[in-house]
Amino acid sequence: MHRVDTSNRLLASISPADRLRLAPHLEPVSLRLGDVIYEPDAPLRHVYFPGSGLLSVVAAAEDGSEVEVSTIGREGVFGAHLALGDDVVPMRVVCQVPSVCLRLPSRVVVDEIDAGGELIPSMYAYIGVCMVEMAQSVACNRLHTADVRLARWLLTARDRLESDELPLTHEYLAIMLGVHRPRVTVAAGALQAAGLIQYRRGHIRITNGAALEEAACECYGIIRRAYERYEQLRLRGRRDGRSQVVASQSVQGPRPSGA
Repeated sequence: MHRVDTSNRLLASISPADRLRLAPHLEPVSLRLGDVIYEPDAPLRHVYFPGSGLLSVVAAAEDGSEVEVSTIGREGVFGAHLALGDDVVPMRVVCQVPSVCLRLPSRVVVDEIDAGGELIPSMYAYIGVCMVEMAQSVACNRLHTADVRLARWLLTARDRLESDELPLTHEYLAIMLGVHRPRVTVAAGALQAAGLIQYRRGHIRITNGAALEEAACECYGIIRRAYERYEQLRLRGRRDGRSQVVASQSVQGPRPSGA
C-alpha cells in the first residue's frame, strides 16, 4: 500500500482515501537553493507541495530586476491555478530555502476535478490567500521602505518555516525585496543593532519576534490574518470534507486542455 508523506499541510488536510488515490502519482523531489522550478510562460507539467523549505514566485522586469510576490511553504502548493483551468506558469518559481517537495503531474490534478475529491476545493482556498498576499505585496513594494519590508519578509519566512532560524543569504533577500544587496546589508544591520535579529553569512536568527512585528509594516498583519483564515478553512474542510467539495462545484474553473 502506498503511503503519503503528510509534511505538507494541504495534502494532510484531504481525506486518507483521496491521499491514497493520489499516492501512486506523487513523486518526491529535493530542491537546492536557487534551483529554478519554472520560467515564465512554461507549461505547468507538475504542481509542487513543499514538505520543508520555501519556494518563491518572482516577478521580473525587462531590465532584469526581480521581486518576490508570493512565498510558499508547507502550508500550500505551487500550481493551484491549474484548478481554475490555467495550465501556464505566469512567473518564475525558484527554491529560496532548500526544500523537499512532493510533485503531482498536472493530468492527475485535472482528473481530480472530475473525481470530485477534496484536493480541488483545498486548492481553491489556497488560491484565495495567494491573491491577498500578491495584492498586498504589490502595495508593500510600492509604498514602504526596504527596512520595514525586510522586517515583514523575515516574519513571513519565519511563519512559513515555523522557525526563528532562517537560512537566508543577503543576495536572495535582495531579490525577494527588489533592492540592491548593499541596501539589505544596511537594513539587516539596523535590525541587528536594535537586538531584533542576529545574522552571519547565509543565516539569520530572529531574536525578538514581538519587536520585529512592531518594526514591520502593516502588510505583515494583513497577510498573516489571511493565512490564519485559510488555515481555519483548511481545518474545517478536514472535519467536513464532503460539504466543502459540494460547495466548490459551483465555482469550478474550466477544464485545462492539453495538461
